[in-house]
Amino acid sequence: MPGPFNSPTHRPTSANGSSTPPPGLDPHTARIQRIKLSFPPEADWVVRVRHLSGAILYRNGLTDPDLLHTTELLVSEIVTNAITHGGGEEVSFTLECDPRREIRIEVDDHGSGVPRIRYPSHDDESGRGMLLVDLLAQTWGRKGSCTWCTVPTQEVVA
Repeated sequence: MPGPFNSPTHRPTSANGSSTPPPGLDPHTARIQRIKLSFPPEADWVVRVRHLSGAILYRNGLTDPDLLHTTELLVSEIVTNAITHGGGEEVSFTLECDPRREIRIEVDDHGSGVPRIRYPSHDDESGRGMLLVDLLAQTWGRKGSCTWCTVPTQEVVA
């Protein structure tokens, strides 16, 4: 399916090795602070939204590999949950990025289910999504049919 979100990687490099934005993002535009999109509950959207999220963080100067990987994993888990268990006609996704403070991920599945943390056995092939969200996100919750979480962009000092 052609479009700006199906690039094989979200941080491509040009022939001379310099970083270039992903397809559909102009390198001369202001940094993206918030993006909202809706899509059908189809599994191929997980990788698209994950890559788009990484590209937005990268364009905002958030290049720490741990932060990028954590955020992309959280996006993948919550979007996968929405697609698998939501039951709605579409999934709505919002990513807000404040490079000085936090990243907020919101995924609305437009369904009536409630995510829950499960503790699967070693042999179970699924059921770890919300456990990972609980372990990796700074905060998370559910409001209506929207599951959200936050990730600090700076190291939290106690």
